[in-house]
Amino acid sequence: MKAIKKENIYLIIVILLGVTVRLIGINWGLPNKYHTVTYHSDENTNIVKVEVMDPSKLNFNPVSERDPYAFGAGTFHLYLYAAALKILSLTKWLTIVKSEEFYFKNINEWTKFFLTGRLLSVIFGVLTVWATYLVGKKFYGGRTGLLSALFLSVLPVHIVYSQYLSMNVPGLFWIVLAFVFFKNILDRGEKKDYIFAGISIGLAISTRYSAGPLFLILILAHLLGKGRKQAGLLIFGLAAIPISFLVTTPYAILDFHNFLKGLQSPMAVAGMSGFNFSVIPVLSSLQ
Repeated sequence: MKAIKKENIYLIIVILLGVTVRLIGINWGLPNKYHTVTYHSDENTNIVKVEVMDPSKLNFNPVSERDPYAFGAGTFHLYLYAAALKILSLTKWLTIVKSEEFYFKNINEWTKFFLTGRLLSVIFGVLTVWATYLVGKKFYGGRTGLLSALFLSVLPVHIVYSQYLSMNVPGLFWIVLAFVFFKNILDRGEKKDYIFAGISIGLAISTRYSAGPLFLILILAHLLGKGRKQAGLLIFGLAAIPISFLVTTPYAILDFHNFLKGLQSPMAVAGMSGFNFSVIPVLSSLQ
């Protein structure tokens, strides 16, 4: 009992360390009286995607003339970001109006849009540290879990990406979380483990398309796990992938043409493997 309590204390310290180093410098490059955008292009692009949505008309399509390739990445994290903006506007912390002039005159209000996205990335960055601890502990024990979490919490590249409004760190969280359920499939193979693994994969793909090959690891975990003789379990897990993906990236069907256009954009291509490339021509033929 004392060992478990001690481990939890160490984990809290690691997580607090992760929070601290990710908050330091989070204001870097935010809009001010000298410039109205940041120096990270992904942040500005994501703001544009949210701007064109019109919740009053149930229009959550991020495609516009300014960004015709908006589906170069999934929309799940984009919707989380938009929801965060709405919640914060209800608390009066930030103001949402359809007036560029207002934000030019009140640049601090405009800055809050970027800061909200960055803070959301910090949250997912810290959650990834926690998920890494779980994976390490499940595979090799508590000490390995703590060391893994510690290394990630101070890893410079992860810290930097946790300070931007981008999809990289949130996408990584869902990938790491999937491995928690892969291990559960290996150890016990219950239906809920397959479903949660499938959901995690679907959300990872809906955040970053490059997470697509994760379904192969789900199949491998099934073949090596205790439930390998029950094909129905694997079907549940695989079915959860497209369901969770389409729920969070619905315009993959509702706007199929622009979805395919986005898949062929430089942003999507940069994060895809050769396997993904081979699928695009086939999908294009379905238009």
